[in-house]
Amino acid sequence: MIVHGPLLATLLVDLLRRNTEAKLTSFRFRAMRPLFDISPFGVCGVPGEAGKVALWAQDNQGFFCMDAEAHL
Repeated sequence: MIVHGPLLATLLVDLLRRNTEAKLTSFRFRAMRPLFDISPFGVCGVPGEAGKVALWAQDNQGFFCMDAEAHL
């Protein structure tokens, strides 16, 4: 089955919430490729400059399936 895009976005926001206490002021996301639940997948993020955080979801082969940016 395909993982629903808004569910992936929610998982990315949850990753952010679990790793910072800063308030989320904006969030944008863009689906780039289908992601299937038949294999493990990852939700990842790295802090950037000026309160930005880059987030993404990737499949088991390392392909980016969702790109996101959060502002704190």
